[in-house]
Amino acid sequence: TGISAGELAESFGLLVSKTDLSYAENTNRSLADTSLVTGASITALTDIVDGMNTSFGVTAEQVPDALAHIADLAIDGGENVNELATKFEQVAACANRAGLEGEAGFAATTAMLIKSIQAMGSLRKGIPALTGLFDQLATNASRKEVLLKLRADPTMAKAGILATIREISKATRGRKDLIEKAVGGEQANLLVGLGVEYAAAFEKTTGTVKEKTAAGLAAYDAALSAASDSQMNAARIAEMATAARQDSDVQFDIALERLRQAFETPAMIAAINSLATALPQLADAVLVVNDSFFSLVGVMENV
Repeated sequence: TGISAGELAESFGLLVSKTDLSYAENTNRSLADTSLVTGASITALTDIVDGMNTSFGVTAEQVPDALAHIADLAIDGGENVNELATKFEQVAACANRAGLEGEAGFAATTAMLIKSIQAMGSLRKGIPALTGLFDQLATNASRKEVLLKLRADPTMAKAGILATIREISKATRGRKDLIEKAVGGEQANLLVGLGVEYAAAFEKTTGTVKEKTAAGLAAYDAALSAASDSQMNAARIAEMATAARQDSDVQFDIALERLRQAFETPAMIAAINSLATALPQLADAVLVVNDSFFSLVGVMENV
């Protein structure tokens, strides 16, 4: 796989302890492929898969495509998946509290995470802004309060957090001065970023306010849908991993790793220990021969 035996064993053991043997067996290959393609630590990816399973109920069969969303962050966004792994449990917990659950909840959370990274400029800034927004809009009552302050449709609160954020973009057109009447800090900056597509479409569309609003909502929905649709997929990751394994440099690394693993086997260790025991005697014999050789050279030079 191009991943060390130790890393694979650690990943496998973690998944077995958190899920079951079958789950671990059916996901380890996808984890190894994604790690090879993205350069992310397989341990970090395993932590994310554990979070997917625990918080969103992602099954072993769904893991390859779910990892494709994570690969988008690593490849297209140039983000540090290893860093995401340390925060994913927090993101997932906040998403769950806000009502995002199951496979659809995972897809929506990932889409919002991608949009947050784009809006805030980095994963490090995007995650706290998103989790803060999820927490502020976690309940029907808190969503309704925000919508009322923004003179938006309060009935959208019952439709959930995604519908509420969409309604905020509609009511404010992404204007920070309006958003800050109900939401402050980095959450306000995030909502400005999330409303960029709406604002641009609204402004450039000619016609009635109703027509401009429709264009804005269509642009908002298209942007979120684009973030939801992973540019990678399980088949593509497997294809790229196979190609990477054929690369000469990777082949060299794999061969080197296999050599290292071979030297760690009990049989090889025993052989090396036996050789080490005999080496002092061998060294003494070589020294005797060496001394005799140079003594002979000295004699010949004096002749």
